[in-house]
Amino acid sequence: MNPDHRYPVVDSSDVMEKETGWPMGDGTTRVDLLTLEDFRARLDGRLAAAQSVLDTLNGKIGNRGPALGRFQDAIASGQNYERHRQMHVQRATRLISAINAARTATDTIIQRYRTVEARNAASQADILRALEAVPALATGDEAR
Repeated sequence: MNPDHRYPVVDSSDVMEKETGWPMGDGTTRVDLLTLEDFRARLDGRLAAAQSVLDTLNGKIGNRGPALGRFQDAIASGQNYERHRQMHVQRATRLISAINAARTATDTIIQRYRTVEARNAASQADILRALEAVPALATGDEAR
C-alpha cells in the first residue's frame, strides 16, 4: 500500500506560485487534505472560544468596572481596570481576525487541492476511456 495515498501529488506551479508554497525536493507539493480539514475544524473551535471571550468582555463585564466607591484610589483602580479590559478586547478582536484569516486561507488551500484532485481524476477517466479501445485495436477487433 502506498504510504502517501492521502496526498495528491501535483506540480506546485499548477496550484500556487512557487514563492507561496514549499515544494518538495522533486518539484511537487504534498497536501494531506484530512489534516487540513482537521485543522479547519480546530479553527472553528478556537473561533467560538475567542468569540465567547469577546462577548463576555463586552457583555457580562461590559463598561462597568467593579464598584469600588468614589475615593481617589477606587477611581484610579476603576480606570486601570477599564484600560485592562479594553486591552483584552483589542487582543480578542485581533485573535478573531487572525483565526478568520487562517480559516479563509485553509479553505482556499483545501478548495484548490480538491479542484486539482477533481481535475486529475477527470484526466485519468479520459485516459482510461481512450485506452479502452487499445485492446480492440491490438487484436484487430475494432468496430468497422
